[in-house]
Amino acid sequence: MRKWFILSLSIFFFFGCDPESKTKSEICNDNIDNDGDTFVDCADPGCFGQAGGPTGQLCQSQESRCDDEFDNDADGNVDCADSDCAASCGAVEDCDNTTDDDGDGDIDCDDADCVADPACTGGEICDNTTDDDGDGDIDCDDADCVADPACTGAEICNNTTDDDGDGDIDCEDVDCLGQQGAGGLCQATETACDDEFDNDADGDVDCTDDDCAGDAACQGPVEICATVGDEDGDSLPDCQDPECNNQTGPGGGTCQTTETSCADSYDNDGDGDSDCADSDCAAECITAGSLVITEIMKDPNVVADTEGEWFEVTNTSVATIDLGGLVIFSSSSGGEETHVITGSVPVAAGARIVLGISGNFGLNGGVTVGYVFTGITFNNTSDDLVGIRTAGGTVIDQVAFPAATFPGFAGWAMQLDSAHTTAADNDTAAYWCPSRVKYNSFDMGTPGVANHTCALESACNDSNDNDGDGTVDCADFGCAHAANCSTAAAPVAGSLIISEIMANPGVGTPSYQYEWFEISNPTAGPVELNGLTICDDTPTRYCFLAHFGVSTPLAAGGKAIFVSDNTVWSGFSGTLFAYGPAIQLGNAADAVQVYSGVTLIDAVVFDAAWPFATAGRAVQFSTSATQDNTANDSVANWCVAINEYDAVNHLLGTPGAANRDCNVSETICNNNLDDDGDGQIDCADTNCLGQTGSLGEVCQATETTCDDGFDNDRDSLTDCADPNCAGLMGPGGIACPVLNTVDLTGYYVEVYQNGVLKQTYTLNGTYQKGKYIVVARQAVDVAAWAASFTPALTAVETQNVVELFDTNNSWQMNDTGDDSAILYNPSTVEIDRAANPANKIRTRQADGSWVDGTTTDGAQNAPDAITGYTHPVYCFQIAEAASTIELTAYQGNYVMLYIPNN
Repeated sequence: MRKWFILSLSIFFFFGCDPESKTKSEICNDNIDNDGDTFVDCADPGCFGQAGGPTGQLCQSQESRCDDEFDNDADGNVDCADSDCAASCGAVEDCDNTTDDDGDGDIDCDDADCVADPACTGGEICDNTTDDDGDGDIDCDDADCVADPACTGAEICNNTTDDDGDGDIDCEDVDCLGQQGAGGLCQATETACDDEFDNDADGDVDCTDDDCAGDAACQGPVEICATVGDEDGDSLPDCQDPECNNQTGPGGGTCQTTETSCADSYDNDGDGDSDCADSDCAAECITAGSLVITEIMKDPNVVADTEGEWFEVTNTSVATIDLGGLVIFSSSSGGEETHVITGSVPVAAGARIVLGISGNFGLNGGVTVGYVFTGITFNNTSDDLVGIRTAGGTVIDQVAFPAATFPGFAGWAMQLDSAHTTAADNDTAAYWCPSRVKYNSFDMGTPGVANHTCALESACNDSNDNDGDGTVDCADFGCAHAANCSTAAAPVAGSLIISEIMANPGVGTPSYQYEWFEISNPTAGPVELNGLTICDDTPTRYCFLAHFGVSTPLAAGGKAIFVSDNTVWSGFSGTLFAYGPAIQLGNAADAVQVYSGVTLIDAVVFDAAWPFATAGRAVQFSTSATQDNTANDSVANWCVAINEYDAVNHLLGTPGAANRDCNVSETICNNNLDDDGDGQIDCADTNCLGQTGSLGEVCQATETTCDDGFDNDRDSLTDCADPNCAGLMGPGGIACPVLNTVDLTGYYVEVYQNGVLKQTYTLNGTYQKGKYIVVARQAVDVAAWAASFTPALTAVETQNVVELFDTNNSWQMNDTGDDSAILYNPSTVEIDRAANPANKIRTRQADGSWVDGTTTDGAQNAPDAITGYTHPVYCFQIAEAASTIELTAYQGNYVMLYIPNN
């Protein structure tokens, strides 16, 4: 397994390309057949496991990375267009189970699929005729809406706001008839014709309203709006007179009570100020660049995106700017999202304001938010844009942040370099970098305060905070390896190596809570840990800064343990370094990569070929292998741990202690331990053949000692019950009977979920009559299947199962569709089927009918003859887990075939 790493220095100053690339011949991302074998880049087997894409995407023999917008296996099909991705692309994200169900790298509310899910919307929207929070109550019927203006029925009639959400404001709303508006009584037909107020909200005031034509107040002189003068003698000439609202004034402009036409070179309200000179036009007349977007948090670690996204705006003008009426906009491949800022939101000259998705300090990660917006979400993995514009469409500032060039790290806000603060500067990706300042335990950013420089601190003994990140000299991340700040050697490639990984603990909430990895020092002297950057297989997104503030040397031969959550470790005496949710290791494929600045120190990339299948067991770098950053690339030098370090959760590994030799063989065959860590214990291990097992039996590959009362070959069948003993001498000197068998080669079973084919399993060879075959969901062996019952099936109820097929979660029966198992003969003719268990255990009867029940006898008592059925195998039982039946674990959903003994 070659190490993989790639990251453009223009994206992130911490990283870079490793000059010591381990590629021997084929270069995997240059579109050239370097080694002359006719295979180019990712089509070349020599590139499997290496970076071949433009942003470090992995070359694979079979595409399993189904959301990286790259053809990993070079077969011409990308992501979900590749049939290899059918399983992950067909999955649907469950938005509240802390699991990446659809395999796209985003969990729950971080996934764009969940943007409208009730679990992520924040509650009931009270005026959209939809049950947003899924509690069965819609809009005003929902208790959540009891105080919502849309449900109170009380429009406030003098605040220029649509309080009840019906689209009508103040006197426009029929709810306000007879109530006092902002300047007079609200009326359906204007009858108050001398109060200088548009009582019926039709745009005409007093005598300009046709409703007032016969009113006595309108029988005298009438204001002639287009002629200079105060014709009606009310001391309000022309456009100053409310009666002229929306009428043509002197010079041909339109009179307005409040100036809203801010670019027509006309004093619409007659106050002596026109357009941007009029304070009424303050929001519309903000000039481009007077507000600058200076920081963006698009993917927080500690809280969900729906609570923790925010961005910062700085007023770079010389006057206070009120954001009220401005429009926030964001656009990505999903289209544009907008939000109009309501109320007065003044920002003083030179000041900063944080606009966020939540103003709750306790829920948003500890951010003081100056204005809360709705309807705007940021994209974590693809191109996006955020900006502010006037209501008239003038863009004041915007920042596009393409995924390929901007530092989009989870848990790290993107911030504009403190030396580049203009709206023109923030269009350049090189002026942006990840923040190095924590504002909570695992999120970085400086919301509401000055940014630091993107350049690291270099003067480390002048008592000044040169880069403005709040730390001075040796306490600064940039000074970690300065001669006056470190008591150990600066890391170089290979001076630290990854020596143990717990990627699949199988316990914890969230699922990565108990993950950890170990870094060892194979050199003869101490090596500095402070200042490292540690990433998973995506160094452009998921990384952790090992910033301890003081020199942290790792002694020669020492081991450092980096853990997701140090609070769940008890009884461990070593030092634990917590990296939190920044790194979440995949169970089947991922990586751990260690950088010092732009230098890759070590990387271990693992995939499905590595021994992670058993949850709760770490994998270890063998002590017999050369202890360097080349030998730990090879899966052959890794094996599963056999020592328990967590007695509560029964987790295996040796964190902080010596690993084992992965190349030893099992030599002790009677201690009920997996001494060589290959997953096989005592007689089940081929190394023990001919040795004495834990029960005193002779270990055999095929049971031939058939009269000793032992299961010599560990296949759960003893003496004459084992088909291998047919015709051999059994207990009591009586020969074991020769069993009736039938050749089922070519018969096969298909399993369907909601009418969609999920898996096909083919039978092969000779089978003993009277035995059973099970197709189960996520049951790796018969014992796991038997354990999924409550109570678990007994040995008698399971010993007749001769073969089990594991659908590995792809077959998930439910009672809402056509779930079935269909049996075919070698001629591809359907001969039998079992269907729609509907939360029951459905069992075949001798007359061919099916009976639904809640319990099972396991693999026994099947009829040897079915009325009218002549085939050598049939569907005997099908079941779907439910809380009301014996089968309560979803892993145990199954169909059982029977081979009749006739």
